[in-house]
Amino acid sequence: MLTLVGANKLLHKLPAYSFSGGRIFITKCGALDVNTPANNRNLIEKIRERITNDKVEISPSAYDTAWVAMVPATEYYSGLGGGNGDRPFFPKCLDWIMENQNSDGSWGLDPDHPFLVKDRLSCTLACVLALTKWGVGQRLVQNGMDFIASNGWAAANNNDQFSPVGFDIIFPWMVNYAKELDLTLPSTLTSHVVDSSLHVQDSDIRRKQNVQVYAMEGLGKACNWKGVISEHQKSNGSLFNSPATTAAALIHCRDDKCFEYLISVLNANCSGWVPTIYPMNIYARLCVVDTLEKLGINRYFEFELRNILDEIYG
Repeated sequence: MLTLVGANKLLHKLPAYSFSGGRIFITKCGALDVNTPANNRNLIEKIRERITNDKVEISPSAYDTAWVAMVPATEYYSGLGGGNGDRPFFPKCLDWIMENQNSDGSWGLDPDHPFLVKDRLSCTLACVLALTKWGVGQRLVQNGMDFIASNGWAAANNNDQFSPVGFDIIFPWMVNYAKELDLTLPSTLTSHVVDSSLHVQDSDIRRKQNVQVYAMEGLGKACNWKGVISEHQKSNGSLFNSPATTAAALIHCRDDKCFEYLISVLNANCSGWVPTIYPMNIYARLCVVDTLEKLGINRYFEFELRNILDEIYG
């Protein structure tokens, strides 16, 4: 069984971690010791067994779960009862957020990792927005705000922080949305940090159209969501296999296939959370190939890796 921990959308590389599609996946894989051939043989067989096992475990994405939690229950979706927009369509996602805050007030992957503060800042603000939108979890919101106040410096730090893809587009949008919800943000996010991010946001939208693919959530009402759905919707109903981007589309326009995609994602784990990418099999298997090549041990698994690539690209 392969164990993958799906973090929020990260751009920069972590040592010995593998990447696919601009997102990060931490693959648990031991290193081979050339001085202990017997142990190596055992480890090779264990890795080979995991490669050939199609089952993949992935971790929750607090960021994506928050976006799905913000989708309102409206008359948009004809497959279920709908509502008037005053309650969440996916209340289990809201429950998961309320039950999974880190002890320091943040949400997100590995609260002790010094290089993931920026990622957790993004996850935390998204979760705070979801809770505030539906008027629940005031204590959790305050804890999250305290974390943001203490760590807002990371929003403008590009030197020693792994940055989520599209952060300079998405994060300013979330800050502006917080203001729409009458949420008083810490001063660290209403000063030059946000001004700088907004400047980069405008530049990215004007000069780097390809970035929008990874940052659609940050375009808000300025995005032609119907056009995006028409052009980019996959056969499974998603936009880019991203729960967050698909949820953002649903916040702004009706599409039954988008709803059905998110329902299928939640039905896959029945725990109220969503991963950063779904379905995961193709990404996970390419991640394995990439990791073994980076570790320099792919020669031990040439047959298995060739089969993976043949199945995907053949």
